[in-house]
Amino acid sequence: MVHAPTGHTVSLVQVERLSDLQLTGEALPDEFVLLIVGDERLPGISVKEARSLVDRGAIYICAWGPHSDDFEETFDHASFLPECGPELSFTLMTTSHRSEPLEEALFFALYATHSPHDPDLEIDNIVIVVASEELNSRCYDWLMRENQKS
Repeated sequence: MVHAPTGHTVSLVQVERLSDLQLTGEALPDEFVLLIVGDERLPGISVKEARSLVDRGAIYICAWGPHSDDFEETFDHASFLPECGPELSFTLMTTSHRSEPLEEALFFALYATHSPHDPDLEIDNIVIVVASEELNSRCYDWLMRENQKS
């Protein structure tokens, strides 16, 4: 779907594990913001799994929910530990939104993330990964309300 106010392409994907991330019928974009919307049901990932997502195009990581700090730390480590691969050619940006409302994390991912290659450029592709049908519905409803505003 397209987020009308920004023109960004948004993919909303429900997974049981973050390492299962795939977009049905389409490849992940070359570069994207990854917003992890988790609850107690979404297990953590290893540093190597996090690096795999970075290598697949996640250049800005936002995490929301009770384990968001853990996700942020895992991706931070994935960006520099030598056992994960060669040094990244960019600075991986990570944020966690543990105590903010979900809507603020969604707003941040869509309006405040910029390319680590060029801070004047916004990132056009946002992949929102949710851990449950309830979180999927909340994100979808917010996106629809945003689209009605424009």
